[in-house]
Amino acid sequence: MTRRHAFCHHSPLVASRKAAICLQLATGSSTPKFTMTKPREGRSRKQTTQLKAARAAAVAARSAPQKENLAPLSPSTKAAHHHQRRADAAEAEIARLKQKQKNAARRERRQKKKNADLNARLKAAEKDLQDAVAHGEAEVTKVLKKRSDHERGWQRRLNEAQRRLEEAESCRVWSTAELKKKLDALSQRKACAANARQARPRIQG
Repeated sequence: MTRRHAFCHHSPLVASRKAAICLQLATGSSTPKFTMTKPREGRSRKQTTQLKAARAAAVAARSAPQKENLAPLSPSTKAAHHHQRRADAAEAEIARLKQKQKNAARRERRQKKKNADLNARLKAAEKDLQDAVAHGEAEVTKVLKKRSDHERGWQRRLNEAQRRLEEAESCRVWSTAELKKKLDALSQRKACAANARQARPRIQG
């Protein structure tokens, strides 16, 4: 318990001040204002603080409803108050349900919009996928065709080189045979010329 709390509960000064303020409230006199900021002559700062706390408690007590001063209600008034409370509760429930219905409709509209957006995004994604697949297939077909064209070109070049090699080989064989024939013929002519020189009689001088 703080010092202010203990003082408010046990100080006789606070009790006397409370009594004076209650008397002023009961007689309708003006309520003292809280304008004291400095301790007066013959009063300590602690007493000034306690007096301010007493005045604040008196103001709070005056603003609070006093149940003991209220007159007892009649049965008809109680019934009217009861029906009024029921009517207020019903109106509050109706307003709550209407607001709940509005919130549900708003959520449904948001969900529909979200579903529409998701469907549009799904269709766009499917179209992109189809385009990508078609483009990929076209690229693969192009690459395969290019590769097949290259293979056919290399095969054609290989066949051409093989044919040229075979022609060169046949030409070489033919040239070798022709050269051998020419060499044989030249050898025969040389032999015939040598035989003719030997058979020719020599002229003695």
